[in-house]
Amino acid sequence: MDIREMLYIVTIAKENNISRAAEKLFVSQSTVSQTLQQVESRLGCQIFTRNPYGVMLTPMGTRIVEVMERTIEFFAKAEQNIQDIVAARAGRIILGTSLFLSSLLLPALLPHFKEKYPGIVIDVKTSSSSLLENLLLRDEIDVALITLPVHSDKIHVVPLFTERLLLMVSPDNPIAKLGEPIPGEQLKLLDPKLIKDQAFILSPPGNRLRDAADNFFKKQGINSPNIVMINNSIETAKRLAALNVGVAFAPERLRKYSLSPPIPEYFLLDESLPNWIIAVAYNKQESPDMLITKFVKAAKQFLAAEV
Repeated sequence: MDIREMLYIVTIAKENNISRAAEKLFVSQSTVSQTLQQVESRLGCQIFTRNPYGVMLTPMGTRIVEVMERTIEFFAKAEQNIQDIVAARAGRIILGTSLFLSSLLLPALLPHFKEKYPGIVIDVKTSSSSLLENLLLRDEIDVALITLPVHSDKIHVVPLFTERLLLMVSPDNPIAKLGEPIPGEQLKLLDPKLIKDQAFILSPPGNRLRDAADNFFKKQGINSPNIVMINNSIETAKRLAALNVGVAFAPERLRKYSLSPPIPEYFLLDESLPNWIIAVAYNKQESPDMLITKFVKAAKQFLAAEV
């Protein structure tokens, strides 16, 4: 029995009429009738009973049609999977990420990805992490590089690496001389109590870095931090911190990759400044296609290796 025969019989069952089934299938009624007779003959059982209005499934026929429907669905999925494999040689991925993550992570990822999959176009859209979640849920982007946590259980996340958050301080700031060496580290540890009266350069509300800063202030009992600037560019914040306009928070990766002067000093604080977890995310309600699967695999391979 082949898929064509199963499709004929399932269509008859849906229409309860051989003539209407033939119309749906764009074949002659005699072709559908002959196919049904041949299948019933081979199976040695009656799938339908005839009546003046058309046909009805027999109890045995009901069970047979259920199996046929599952089989047709299986073959349809198999065909789609094969098409996905072929299509993954070329296509387009809409990638969402923050301006900061795009500047630090994409140079480490995209050259490797393009070398491996030259036919896949990456269309990058930048936004805040909270807005990226909405874009994923609305299917306006395919995948996102994002900092955890996400707030929707409809988004699937694949953690890539953990990033320590640091404090950027000008070498001319007096507290820069108060850091204590950490064995085995190039960084120094700074007592969080020393920075409560500092001027702060912060990211806008809704930004994950701002969320981390606000949580830090709450844990330290800093109810009204002295905010001298709200700025969406981590590179600008770095330069301003180096020039002693204020202190600013930054992921450790900035220290490794942003080497253009002026350069601030970087300090670790205690556990009240939590680590960042960077992840790749996509809509859990949609089964990831081959393009997204390839991107997630590449992100795990190349970004985790950069840590």
